[in-house]
Amino acid sequence: MPPKLKEIFLPVRDEEHWREITSADNKRVTVVDLFYPWFGRCDALDEALRGLYMTIEDPDKKVQYLHLDLTKVPAFPEAEQPKATAKPRFFIYLVFLYAKG
Repeated sequence: MPPKLKEIFLPVRDEEHWREITSADNKRVTVVDLFYPWFGRCDALDEALRGLYMTIEDPDKKVQYLHLDLTKVPAFPEAEQPKATAKPRFFIYLVFLYAKG
């Protein structure tokens, strides 16, 4: 039996959880797969991101992948609520703070 793959995708539980994992304290690039439960997540995107994850040195410190059910976070703050469609949609998020020196 092959070894179990490490779970690298984090489901967003609710709006509070979304704010917590995308706070200014998060220094990682965040890739979010936006989906509606009636259609589900994009498996092809998951496989592509898993392959990319394996090429990154120390990926847990540099990138995080999220699955966002748009019915659980109805007021998706970073973008207009996507139309209900079967097309895969994802969002790349990075908090960049400019420190004046």
